[in-house]
Order: sequence, then C-alpha cells, then structure tokens
Amino acid sequence: MKLFKVITTIGKYPNAEQVLLGLKLRGVDFFRINLSHTSKDEIKGIIESLIKYDVPIIIDTEGSQIRTGIDKEIILNEGDIIKIYNHEINCTKNEIYFSPVNSINYTKVGDLIILDFNSAMVRVSDVSKLKAQKYILANVVIGGLVGIRKGIVIERELNLPVFSEKDYYTFKIAKQYGIKHFTLSFINSKKDVEKFYKIYTDGICYSKIETLQSLKI
Repeated sequence: MKLFKVITTIGKYPNAEQVLLGLKLRGVDFFRINLSHTSKDEIKGIIESLIKYDVPIIIDTEGSQIRTGIDKEIILNEGDIIKIYNHEINCTKNEIYFSPVNSINYTKVGDLIILDFNSAMVRVSDVSKLKAQKYILANVVIGGLVGIRKGIVIERELNLPVFSEKDYYTFKIAKQYGIKHFTLSFINSKKDVEKFYKIYTDGICYSKIETLQSLKI
C-alpha cells in the first residue's frame, strides 16, 4: 500500500515532453501548477499541454501571499521615491507592482513594506493617487537588491482576500478541463476552506498552513 503521494511542480523545460513522460513512467501522482510563478496568460496553455499525459493536475493557488511582480532583478536605492502600481506594468527601479495586484489597495500611509526577505524596505508615503492614477508612493528606507517574484511582508495585519483574481480565473478554467485537486496557499481558518467549496463544490483541496493565524484554535 502506497503511503505517500509524489507531487511534481512543472516549470519550463528545454525537453519538456521527455521529462514529463519520464515522470509519468516513474509513477508521479500529480503534476503541480504553481500560480504564484505562472502568469494569467500562461495558465490555459500549461493545462492543455499537461492533460495529454493522463497524470492528475493539482493547482496551487496564489492566495493572499504578496510577491514582487518584477521580471528581472532591480536595485532600490536608499532615499529614492518609487511608484507601486495596482496593475501589471513593465517594472523599473522606480516603478514596480506587487502580485496580487490589488494588495496595495489595503495599504496606508506609514506602512513599512519589506521586500525579498529583508533585502530592502520601503515606507508608504502617499496613497492619494491610487484611485485615479493606480499607484501609491513609497520612500526607500533601506536599499538593496530585489529579486524576481520574491516575497513581500507588510508590517501590519491586512485582511486580504483568501483568493486572488488569478485564482478565481483559474477556478473557471480548471472546471472546463475537469481538474479536481487544489493546494490552497495561506489558509487561515475553516471559513477559508468553506469558501473554496462554495466556489468549487466537487473539488478536493489540501490546506497549506503558512501563517501564525492559521495555527490559532
């Protein structure tokens, strides 16, 4: 009796067909799609490319984790003022966005934002342009190198939605292809799981315990 499951995260390989066939022959249980590292435009194509191998697909939601949206490393310089947008842009050292894109809608003036595991820190200085011009301003308090799709921590408890816009989009696509299995990122309570089952009544989910709040009884 098999007492474990093998979940293989699928990235981009130069010889993808050979790799995927090899994994199937070795008895992998799931091909995993990590939404945190997959753009919205790529999701449908990746699902279609994996279905033909007849290995169950498991989708890892983006959840409420905040990440940098940059596609190449940048250096933030102490004292600079940067714009942080609530939609996808081509990032520079002075203009960036976070994913999920709506996460900055919850920020306030004075919030400290730590980027890439303490590599850099910024303080929100102006949110007045958010509604009309879709960005906030922040002062770079500690400069440093910020990497691609790296974690963001806002030094205040935010009531972020349990699922991102990309998650909801993926639920619709997954239903079209009969995908049942999901790993749910940053689940904090029973209510979060119940919300998933209201959206995806015939789904099967595995909760990822990644926050202190999720450990509270």
